[in-house]
Amino acid sequence: MLQDAARFKFVTAKHMQKKYFGETKPTNSTIRLSQLLSAGFLSRVYFHPKIRGQEKAHPTGVFYFAKSNQNKLKTYLEENGQTDAFEDFVRQLPSYNKNDEYSQLYLSHELGITDFFFTLENETAESDTWTLAFWERTSPFSKEIGEHLDGYAPDPETGAKTQKLHFNPDAFFALRHRQSNAHLFYFLEFDNNTATAAKFRQKLFGYMAYHQQGRFDDLIARYNGKYLLGLRDTARAGFRVLTITPQNRRRDDLFLDSLNVRDESHKARYKMFLYAGLTDVNERGALSAAYLRGKEYAPIAEEQKTLPKDASGSALKKWQDTKISGMVKVAIYDE
Repeated sequence: MLQDAARFKFVTAKHMQKKYFGETKPTNSTIRLSQLLSAGFLSRVYFHPKIRGQEKAHPTGVFYFAKSNQNKLKTYLEENGQTDAFEDFVRQLPSYNKNDEYSQLYLSHELGITDFFFTLENETAESDTWTLAFWERTSPFSKEIGEHLDGYAPDPETGAKTQKLHFNPDAFFALRHRQSNAHLFYFLEFDNNTATAAKFRQKLFGYMAYHQQGRFDDLIARYNGKYLLGLRDTARAGFRVLTITPQNRRRDDLFLDSLNVRDESHKARYKMFLYAGLTDVNERGALSAAYLRGKEYAPIAEEQKTLPKDASGSALKKWQDTKISGMVKVAIYDE
């Protein structure tokens, strides 16, 4: 349990209950995590969710593996003649070295990422088709991923075609097909509704620039060795970007805005960007058909062209929301 708590960086008793204790008393995971906390092997902060209908709910304990916990574990294992166990532990689990206060928005963001990968790990463990080759949190933990680059990103206000873009995904992972050994690569964006759609759009341009400038080729070449993926031709690898949002309304807004994003050759990258609400992922599964994609919106876009030109913005948005609610969704591995 300690290893998983450290590996996921931020966990709650609910996460651990589901994995380790199943349908037994829900206090079992709380008791065990509290014991690790008392022994100095974990740290804890509290998250106060501001969810409609739960404003008066008790705060949630969030457990994480800090530098001080790493030092405590190291001392304990050394004193008990198990130094090799510590070396195996930290080899897989670089500690989280930030020990200061966390904002509620930050905790919400990090727990959302934990939710997604807990769901994905559970599904792939039971899947006959897909296994999880690797996954990493990459913001702000990874020094291997994260770049500033100049790329195509038209600014309607200034007329500029090129801007400085940031490439800093929240996570990076790969699925491996159990029979063919084919690998599919994904970057994860967990959006907490803290930026305008226009600002989020800059991230999409950043991903397109990262791909077009060949930087992903270098990344995959490194990760092929890092995780012993066994890829013979890393230059053929591509990636998709999953954007997960806490609410479906935010998902729909970002999805609709992305339909107007084009690369420098004015080509839409409809298959590169997928969008899902966290509730749908948790309830239906991370591998399920829970994702919106531009390709499936194409017939709706054609129908939209037949609407009156003087339709109000609010009426058009309501029409789009209705169409999206009945839109065909895809799985992350669908062609």
